[in-house]
Amino acid sequence: HSVPVSWQFFSFRSFIITTITNIRYGSTIRERVWLGVLAVGLFLSGIFLIWLVQINLLTNVSSGGGTYTYAVVGVPRFINPILAQNDSEKELVRLVYSGLVREIAHDVYIPDLAESYTMSPDEKTYTFTIKPDLVFHDGKPLTINDIVYTYKQLQKSSLAEYSGWRTVQITNTENTITLTLTQPYGDFLKMTTVGILPAHIWESLSDTSLVSSQFNSSPIGSGPYKIDSIVTNNSGIPESYSLKRFKKFAIGTPHLKKITVLTTASATEYINLMNTGKLDGGVINGTYENILAMDIPNTLTVENKPSAKVFALFFNTTSKTTIDTELRSLINATLNRKELVTTITGGTAHPLYEPLPEVAKNNSLVTDADITKFNAYFKKNGYQKNQTTGIFEKKEGTINREFRITITLLDHPEFKKIATELKKYYAQLGITLDLEIFQINDFEHEVLAKRNYQVVLFGYTATRPADLYAYWHSSQKNYPGLNISGYQNNDLDKQLEYVISHHATDTTVDAYEKIKSIIRRDIPAIFIYNPADFIIHKKTLVVPQFPIPLSHNTDYLNTISLWYTKTDAVLSVFNHD
Repeated sequence: HSVPVSWQFFSFRSFIITTITNIRYGSTIRERVWLGVLAVGLFLSGIFLIWLVQINLLTNVSSGGGTYTYAVVGVPRFINPILAQNDSEKELVRLVYSGLVREIAHDVYIPDLAESYTMSPDEKTYTFTIKPDLVFHDGKPLTINDIVYTYKQLQKSSLAEYSGWRTVQITNTENTITLTLTQPYGDFLKMTTVGILPAHIWESLSDTSLVSSQFNSSPIGSGPYKIDSIVTNNSGIPESYSLKRFKKFAIGTPHLKKITVLTTASATEYINLMNTGKLDGGVINGTYENILAMDIPNTLTVENKPSAKVFALFFNTTSKTTIDTELRSLINATLNRKELVTTITGGTAHPLYEPLPEVAKNNSLVTDADITKFNAYFKKNGYQKNQTTGIFEKKEGTINREFRITITLLDHPEFKKIATELKKYYAQLGITLDLEIFQINDFEHEVLAKRNYQVVLFGYTATRPADLYAYWHSSQKNYPGLNISGYQNNDLDKQLEYVISHHATDTTVDAYEKIKSIIRRDIPAIFIYNPADFIIHKKTLVVPQFPIPLSHNTDYLNTISLWYTKTDAVLSVFNHD
């Protein structure tokens, strides 16, 4: 017969009482001391065992939940991947829409709506198989028809960023889409990150009525977050967007439960919200003005990353007043970039020696030998320093003519600050820099269009070798091409043609090294620095690696479905993240 529970408890209790009584009255002091030591040892061993389990068997994983608040500059009008043009629109598009693939790190793509994809050996044909059971935020199925519709709309787009779609041939089956290019293009996967529109909403609209649709402001997509509500002011202008996670997102349910996006009227207002701790994060471009305005609270983590922007002096190699290669090389060697970026940006910018943003490998100071060679060049060419002004000058007839270089630039605070510091710096070395400052319209039509300058202080955006084609290939040397140095080199053209038509591999890395070598030899431009992108987020937020450098501010949102603030400790064997 089984023993009643009450008797089981009574027996266990009797055992405990009897044991304690025996220890207290039936043992010697020495035995009690040893029993105490044994008990303490068992207690400490238990704590140590728990610690070992936590260290070796438990891991912290996202438990889901948490919120994130950030802001955009400007009021979005077109939250639509084929119409969005400004940053505020593109950032919301990145949250609401999904493409066939998603860039999670620089030049690293994972399937998004696509389950898999293949590329033909000649790198002209891409075939994507889409995942089954995809749906939009409204619960309607996402099919190949939606993808074909979106790409055909891109082919009709007048936006320059989508011009590459115009010649793409599109064919499809029930669950695959094949995209065929007329010639290989190394960055084609980047093009397939564009968000897919729901054809059941858009295809009934004419091309002219697309821009007036209500779904531009209240969009339906298939991205990680869907718009839940919009708060507007008395004039009907959106002040904030509330988005909630889309549990049927193709890559998996996002961790953060809610995203709040505030609209601001200016970069100054945006930075003020960041400074006062009202935002959980965002990106601040490290321009001269923005750096002066930043005062980020210590509750936020600030990561200084090289931006995609490049500032450089471009020499007009086609002008009669061009500066010879030897002097260009000496000016390059004597430019103390570290001192310059310290003066202008407080040391936050990254000294630059190459045509692409990268951490400087050559960050040495200017040496006495560099200055000696610089002075020797002018002495060899008949110049002497004026004892009063310190500027190199040369006697021409009865006149002592100073050596002067004219730098043309846009009327913009950052360019003017760079030019002013360069002027002061090279005056100490014996060169007078004259500055010609133009408003934007005149700069484009009178300076760039006519290639009317000796040296131009200019900037461009590039993240990968293929981006350099527009700025350095000889086919772009005439306006509206962006090869503003007018530099032409057949070997350089070949390398640029190679990197633009191939995916990033060891061979494209080799081609880029050759590009750098050619430009380093002939010095058609002197690279100065690239400003920082300050990527900011609250310290309690766990954020995977960003695609650095950011080709666009919106890129920092690429992995937002993986961000999290809350964690649980679980056995490692049960962690499937």
